[in-house]
Amino acid sequence: MTKSAAEYQITVNSSQFPQGESLPSIFSAAGDELETVSKNSIVDRFFRNKVIELFQKIEGGCIHLVDSVGITSLGSCDAQLQCTLLVHDLSSYTQVALNGVTGSAEAYLKGLWSGDDLSKLIRIFVKNRLVLEQMESGLARFAQSSFRLWYKLRRNTRSGSKKNIATHYDLGNPFFRLFLDQRMMYSSALYEAGDDLDQASCRKLHRICAALELGKQDHLIEIGSGWGGFACFAASAV
Repeated sequence: MTKSAAEYQITVNSSQFPQGESLPSIFSAAGDELETVSKNSIVDRFFRNKVIELFQKIEGGCIHLVDSVGITSLGSCDAQLQCTLLVHDLSSYTQVALNGVTGSAEAYLKGLWSGDDLSKLIRIFVKNRLVLEQMESGLARFAQSSFRLWYKLRRNTRSGSKKNIATHYDLGNPFFRLFLDQRMMYSSALYEAGDDLDQASCRKLHRICAALELGKQDHLIEIGSGWGGFACFAASAV
């Protein structure tokens, strides 16, 4: 169901939202925020239609898409679980079509789309995993040949492996400190209620030492878990 921007101003507080919720202020001036259709390529509009065609299969929830073309409600519009997505750039649809969930995330990080409640959006797709699978295996098939070429160009030859490793790891310690613990451990932590990341990481290291039954006479080689944090921990804790 697609409406014009003018119709949308009436729709905001209508029965389309049975819970009586009004959209956040970011959506109230949707017409000013969205770019005009003329700025979008034919390709973007083609993939918009494909994405909407797929999302129409959604059940148990409703997604209201607001873009420069109009307002489109997808799924079960009488469901309690509803969210609204503001598509700032129609190239978002191309990203989703060619790269699936990853493309959607990258488009979000670039500010190409936003939403009033991402947790509700995730809950809707959890209920509709088949739609997600079709988005990955169906729409994203358009990019498969390009990916095969890209992987071929970046094969793990001796020189290629060095380049691939550098691309993955040489991002700088300030970046890794944003989401790792004080020991800069790569592997997941072991949480109990109330633990922060450092406590959970320390708990995991204690568990590993206990499982290995490490003693002072043992030698330990740490490979691939971080910056040597486990080896240092074991040396001081055993």
